Amino acid sequence: MPELTDSLRRPLTAATQISVGASTRTARAVRWALAFVVILALTGAMLLVRSDLDRTHVALLYLIVVLIGSSVDGRALGVTLAACAFLLFDWFFIPPYDTLGVTNPLDWLVLASFLVTSIVAAELLAISQQRAKEAHARTLEVERFSSLGAEALNAADPVDALTAIAEVIRATLSVDSCEIYVHRGNDDHLELLARSTTPRFAGAAAEDGGADAHGAPRPGWVLSWADLADARAMAIPLAIRGRSVGVMRVAKEPHIELAPGERSFLDGLSYYAALGVERVQLTADASHAASLRDTDRLKNERLATISHDLRAPLSTVKSLARTIVERGAAPGDTNAKSIETEVDRLTILIAKLLH
Repeated sequence: MPELTDSLRRPLTAATQISVGASTRTARAVRWALAFVVILALTGAMLLVRSDLDRTHVALLYLIVVLIGSSVDGRALGVTLAACAFLLFDWFFIPPYDTLGVTNPLDWLVLASFLVTSIVAAELLAISQQRAKEAHARTLEVERFSSLGAEALNAADPVDALTAIAEVIRATLSVDSCEIYVHRGNDDHLELLARSTTPRFAGAAAEDGGADAHGAPRPGWVLSWADLADARAMAIPLAIRGRSVGVMRVAKEPHIELAPGERSFLDGLSYYAALGVERVQLTADASHAASLRDTDRLKNERLATISHDLRAPLSTVKSLARTIVERGAAPGDTNAKSIETEVDRLTILIAKLLH
C-alpha cells in the first residue's frame, strides 16, 4: 500500500509542478500584453493632442511606462518597452511623421538620448530590485540562523538540540530528510544520532545505510555540488577546527533541487550541525569523566573499609600480646614478644598492599 501511494503521489506532484510553471508563464504573458496595451493606449492618447505636445513631454511619458514595466516584470520587459517607445516616438512624434526617417540631425540626438536614458533607467531599476531581493534573502538567512540558534539553545539535552537543528534544516530547505551521523570510537563506524523526516519519507530514510568515517557516499549519495543533478541525497562532512566529527545527509524525492544561495546556506548550517555533534561528544565525555570519578570514590571507600576490617583484628592481637609481655608471669608466654613483632610486620605489609 505505501508503494502504491507513493506511485500515485509522484505523478500528482509532477502535475502540480507543471501546473505551477504554466500558471507562472501565463501570468507573465498577461503582464507583457498589458504593458503593450498601455504603451499603445498612451501613444493613441498623445496623438490626439500631438500638436500641443513637446518632445520632452512625449519622452517623459514613455519613460514612465518603461520604468513601470521594469518594476513589474524586470529588465527584459523594460528594455523591450524602451525599444518600442523609441520606434513609436520616431514614427509618430518626430517630423516627418509616419516614417522612421529624420530630417533634423538634432532629432537623432533626442531619440538617442531617450533610448539610452530608458535603457539605463530600466537597468538601474533592475539592479536595485535585485539588490533588494538579495537583502531580503540575507534577512531571511539571519532569521533562519537565529531560529537555529534558538532551537539549539532551548534544548537541554544535546541530542534533542541536534534533532532540533536537523528539523530546522529540513524545514528551511524544504527537503524530505535531514540525518546527522556521528563518529563512534576509533573505528570507521558512523552512528545515526539525529533525524528529521517528512511523514511520507520516514520509511525510506534508512534504505541507503550510513556513510563511512570520511563521508564517502553510499548508493544514491553525492558529495560534490557538481554531481547533484538527478541525485536524491547529498552527504556533507561535518568538521570542527579541521577535525571530522560526522556526516550530515539531506535527501529529497525524486531528486534534490537547491539554488546556489540555498547551497551556501546549507554549508553554513552544516557548521551548526558540527557544533551540535561536538556538544554531544563533549557531553558524553563529561558523563564518562563523572562516572570515572564516582568509580574512584567508591574504590576509595571500599579500600578504606577493607583497611579497617584487616587492621582491627591485628590491633586486638597486638594489644593482647603486649599485655602478656608486660605481665611476663606464665612460662608459656615466652612467644608473646614474637607475636607482637609479627603483627607489626603484617600491619606494614597490609598498608603497602592497600597503597
